[in-house]
Parts: sequence; structure tokens; C-alpha cells
Amino acid sequence: MLQITSDYIDFTLKSIKEGAKPEIIEALQKCQGDYKEAIRALSEALNNLDSETFYGLDKLSLDVENSARSCEAGFQGHSPISEKNQNLINLSNICYVVSKLFTYS
Repeated sequence: MLQITSDYIDFTLKSIKEGAKPEIIEALQKCQGDYKEAIRALSEALNNLDSETFYGLDKLSLDVENSARSCEAGFQGHSPISEKNQNLINLSNICYVVSKLFTYS
């Protein structure tokens, strides 16, 4: 899901015609960075689940959520990827709830 969204953002940026609103281009470029961070954090969280360490899963899930919210905020309104951002927020919320089921030191 994340990589598909990241690829979609890349494709959209490459296909934007001259004369496009600069604020849309800037917001999409910001989302590129936000999604790279979300991919990194979610990958680390999944590795923690796989290894059963659970260390930092709560923080990583919040990092993922913050990345999606940051992307959405860049558009100052309804973004072209609002649904994808909301799906990512929902996924991060699930990860957060799961993180509270486990203790780590």
C-alpha cells in the first residue's frame, strides 16, 4: 500500500504539465518525503513484530500516522490522496493498539 502510494506520487509529479499550481507540486514533493518516512517506520514496526521484540512499536506507529497527517496538511484542504492518507492513518492506529497488547523494556 505504501509503496503503491509513493509510486503514485512519483508518477503524478512526473506527469504534471507546465502551468500546474506550484503549491500542488510542493505539497506532492512534501508527501514524497512523508511517505518515505512512513515506509521506513512501518518496515521497522513490521520487523519488530516479526522478531517479537515489540520495542518501539507504539512510537513507530505514531511516526507513520504523523507522516500521513503531514502529507495531508500540505494541501491545506482536500488532497488528491486523502483516501490513501486516511487508510495509512487507520493502519497506524491498528499497529498502535496492537503495540499496547505487548510489554517491552
